Amino acid sequence: MTNRIDRLVKKDLVERLPDPSDRRGVLVRLTAEGRDKADQSLAGLLVQERAILAELSPAAPRTRRTAAAVDRSVRQHPGLATGAAPSAAARRRSRGGPGQVHR
Repeated sequence: MTNRIDRLVKKDLVERLPDPSDRRGVLVRLTAEGRDKADQSLAGLLVQERAILAELSPAAPRTRRTAAAVDRSVRQHPGLATGAAPSAAARRRSRGGPGQVHR
């Protein structure tokens, strides 16, 4: 994992920050450029999703409604809407875990 994050840091897509709740921990956060790349990736996926949904036959209204509900859920997710998915540490904290990422 450290090597992957190192490569992302070198490309200025993420930055490492000290964990204020644990001085041994390191948090990883998207940079502005990282958010832009994530947004571009998500936009591409949404274009593909819409193309697939457009091919559904009118005889499949339940499938279309389900797909539309999934699309709405994705758009309402705060991390996906901004391109900034929660860090692993934030996900662990929300589950009551230790809340740090070690180098």
